[in-house]
Amino acid sequence: MPAEVDIPLALPGLSPVCGEPVVARFDGGRLSSDGGILLLAEVERRLGIAERLAGCIEDPRAPERVRHAMAEMIRFRALAIAVGYPDANDCDLLRRDPAFKMAVGRLPETGADLCSRPTMTRLENLPGPVALKRMMAAMVARWSHCSATASIPCRGGSCCRWRTTST
Repeated sequence: MPAEVDIPLALPGLSPVCGEPVVARFDGGRLSSDGGILLLAEVERRLGIAERLAGCIEDPRAPERVRHAMAEMIRFRALAIAVGYPDANDCDLLRRDPAFKMAVGRLPETGADLCSRPTMTRLENLPGPVALKRMMAAMVARWSHCSATASIPCRGGSCCRWRTTST
């Protein structure tokens, strides 16, 4: 007699999404072929890469009209590239993907969709030379600190909050 396999698989070590634990199920519903992105997102979140890079870019948008935070868009773009979606055009397809929504901190079914291709294209064209230099310096500082102290991820200290203020 065949056994019924409907046991939720808890994924310890992953950050909760909107206060809910991340659980893998195999009983259908909205599916994604990019489940591994949750592991990449956890590493990115612990290293603080998207937040660090977002802090280097001046956001010209009107705060009351912002639907997608700068760090969220950077996280979405970086993760898409990491799992094999190199073009911003892919964002139109991936914006509703449950795994990508969870990777940026939104609920897979009821969370708002991620940003579209036009929004992502504007993000890619936003940083000027000064912001790009700041982004490069922030990443060099992040990795220089980690290699010097062998502490990945960094959980404090002034280097984790470091931002360049000069050009």
